[in-house]
Amino acid sequence: MIKKIILILIVLVTLTGSVLGAYCRGGVPHSFSGSLTVDGKDAQEGTQIRGIIEGEVKGQDTTQNPGEYFLGVQGELDGYDEAPEIVFEVYLSSRWVDTGERATYECGEVSELDIDAETPEIECYDDSDCDDGLYCNGQETCVNDFCVDGTAVECSSNSIDVDTCEYIPDNNSLTYDSYGFTSICDEESDSCTQPPVDWESIIAHECSYACGA
Repeated sequence: MIKKIILILIVLVTLTGSVLGAYCRGGVPHSFSGSLTVDGKDAQEGTQIRGIIEGEVKGQDTTQNPGEYFLGVQGELDGYDEAPEIVFEVYLSSRWVDTGERATYECGEVSELDIDAETPEIECYDDSDCDDGLYCNGQETCVNDFCVDGTAVECSSNSIDVDTCEYIPDNNSLTYDSYGFTSICDEESDSCTQPPVDWESIIAHECSYACGA
């Protein structure tokens, strides 16, 4: 009689395990709860928290009480050699922030996990936060929460440097023709300075034997 009871129990346990295994493959939440702090202080009511598995959101919730959270993560064991890892993120400063907390998904498990998040150091949200109002030093941009300096405006294409041995604007090979102009960036006009339109008429002349004159 005792042997029959033991056999029945073994069968029931086996069947229960099979059913639970099939159920887990369909995705049963792993429930987490505990304290939730931000920078060491209780997180405010309404703080959003979520669980990520392999880059996909598997559970998300909004806290109902300061400093406390409850989160169900809808994981799955089928197709994994090892139980997948859960990454916990909290929404702070207009973005999702990795809390650094990790847990292994367990089908139907209930776990207590205290989570502390840190407010990210943010210098900017978009390019407008970095603009210093100056033109000549280039356009500043916001990259990964921090401002990056722009590239200074290049004006050299507007400069004039006449090589008199090759360029003779007055058609006189016995004269040394030169006109120097260096273009610079003008902050008031937000542009590069331009040479005078009549720059060829104000060329200085000097006889140069070096040019074969």
